[in-house]
Amino acid sequence: MQSWSNGQLFAVPSHEVLDELDDLGLTLADLQARVHYVDSAGVVTGGAEAMNEAAKTVSWLRPLALLYRFAPIARIEDRIYVWIAANRHRMPGGTSACEMDPEP
Repeated sequence: MQSWSNGQLFAVPSHEVLDELDDLGLTLADLQARVHYVDSAGVVTGGAEAMNEAAKTVSWLRPLALLYRFAPIARIEDRIYVWIAANRHRMPGGTSACEMDPEP
């Protein structure tokens, strides 16, 4: 996706930001539960919102990402994201290491 975004988007594995969690306002549980996006101003978003923020850096995805501004679409995307995150170990390329522990 970095090449699609003309170098504006960088994916960083969660284990590489462990020392920055306090600065980002995140916990280890946050990293395990969902993807996060940090914009150029340092604003952190998570889940479906983060995916849409990242998609805005890709010109041909920007129109689709802007649909997230509409509450009904955001609610649907949020539900889909939660389902995918909970089942990511079953997705193509997923392994048991991707499985999330059930919440208490």
